[in-house]
Amino acid sequence: MLPSKNENRSFLLFLIAVLLIRGVHIWWIPSLLTGMNPALAVCSKEMSTSGLDALNTMMPPLPSLLLSIPSMLLDIPPGRLIDAAALFLSLAHAAAFWYWLRSLQLSRRVEQATCLIFLFLPMHNGYDGLDSLQTLLAGTVFLGLIAVVNRSQKKWNPRTAFSLLTMAVLLPLIRAEYLIFVPLFLGLSYLGSRISAGSNEGESVKAAACCIAGLLAGFAIDWSVREWKDDGLVDLRAQYACWTFLDGMPSAWLSPEDDSEFERRLVGVRKFGPPAEYDYSLKKMILAHPGLTFAKGVLSIPHWLFQLGGRLQILPLPAALLALLGFVRLTCLGRSLRHRFLTWHLVSLILVTLPLAGFMLNAEYMRPSYPAMCVFIAYGILGLAGIVHHMIRRFPGRKSTSASFLLLIVCVGLEFCYFYSDAHYPDVPVLVPIIRKADALLQANNSRKVLMDPYSAPIDSASRVHWQNRVCVRNRNREIAPPSTLPPQPVDVMELYQSCTLDLEGPVAVFIWTRGTSLEDLSPLAIRWEKIGFQLIDSAVVNSSRQQSWSVGLYLLEKRD
Repeated sequence: MLPSKNENRSFLLFLIAVLLIRGVHIWWIPSLLTGMNPALAVCSKEMSTSGLDALNTMMPPLPSLLLSIPSMLLDIPPGRLIDAAALFLSLAHAAAFWYWLRSLQLSRRVEQATCLIFLFLPMHNGYDGLDSLQTLLAGTVFLGLIAVVNRSQKKWNPRTAFSLLTMAVLLPLIRAEYLIFVPLFLGLSYLGSRISAGSNEGESVKAAACCIAGLLAGFAIDWSVREWKDDGLVDLRAQYACWTFLDGMPSAWLSPEDDSEFERRLVGVRKFGPPAEYDYSLKKMILAHPGLTFAKGVLSIPHWLFQLGGRLQILPLPAALLALLGFVRLTCLGRSLRHRFLTWHLVSLILVTLPLAGFMLNAEYMRPSYPAMCVFIAYGILGLAGIVHHMIRRFPGRKSTSASFLLLIVCVGLEFCYFYSDAHYPDVPVLVPIIRKADALLQANNSRKVLMDPYSAPIDSASRVHWQNRVCVRNRNREIAPPSTLPPQPVDVMELYQSCTLDLEGPVAVFIWTRGTSLEDLSPLAIRWEKIGFQLIDSAVVNSSRQQSWSVGLYLLEKRD
């Protein structure tokens, strides 16, 4: 049955609201070249010039490919398209959310309240939700997948099978953790349908079979790509899975001084050993310490709950309490078949993130939880409005007026939490001046050779010059301090140079990070380069954060004869 004109109008208004709100928030964030986005953009930049030979085996290929295509068509570096890509994917995510929400067959009042919560939830608007475009894209496809699974319970046809198969094939090519998420969700959903007798068992089996077949096909394609291209472009986020696993140390194992990513990973190294001992294989590390891994997962659950409900920039605690009230209300309404199915469906979406949350505590990996939370919060608001209206019998207006008023307060409160917290992440690198300076210097001196440390990936991804010598990143000592957007300590680029065997004839650009804010702070580092046979041709220094606590110096050097 085709959607009515009113439904199409409501959908269009919802997308316009998402465009406006997400657009303002993305504009407010100084830079989205953080998290995994710089690595994605650099790989896309290389693919736009070198083709599929530049595929990076350290990350799924589809996001890089999707970003490289508009880069080639528009002749714009991928790093400068990150904001536009985030806005586009936010719209796609909103469309998938709408499609999934309609598949739940909620009342119109609950749907409207859920959509408003979705618009203003800090996780969807802030840095935490946008620092990995891969997770945003995967969450979009996953929402579409489960929406089709829900609709397949009433109508099954070849079109439904094709849709499920296609989306299931795409998921492993975007994010590998959905190889866990999808089967776990299907299993929990089937268990819930058996308990509540709320679905057609035959159609559930067909949907699950299509999803599993698609996942296996997507995994086979991804594996074939990795086997064919056994040496990727550059490991900008060296052994990402191992270092993220070591970053997720539970609070019980940390001291008050272990308050940074660097210190947490040091604790992880002391517990599990250096990743190099396991050839940077997370599987080998887990198999070597099964008991310790299990303890880590159990002890990490409180921190996961804190991320889910205690941080203003993800899901503020008052909103989490409203979600809990909504869960209680739905449980009380669970006498009906529809409410039993809805409660179990939403709980299943939250539970699928638990296994991964025990290993990697990043909020973006929990993306399937947040649509479910939006529905729970909506039910919580409507339930609280009913309680308030019942207690204050002289309250003017109808019950719906109380609900609308309370919903307005919650949305304004969520927006306040966004701006009050660091959801817009104000202390990220402001690198536009240094990018322009780098392009001008490299083009004027006809040079593409750059000694790049891992922290210069945002500069590389937005530069119009096609850099060479990125491979020097791979030879950096990664035992303690793996790459990050901002280094926990200044990076000694000279170590990179001395550990590489490169053709450095002609001008070579070097980016040097320091905690100073002037050229004088960087000059001692330049003197070291002069001592090993380089001479300074040109330089530029810009403040790399709004708080002016970091600077990055660009030195164009040429080796003396």
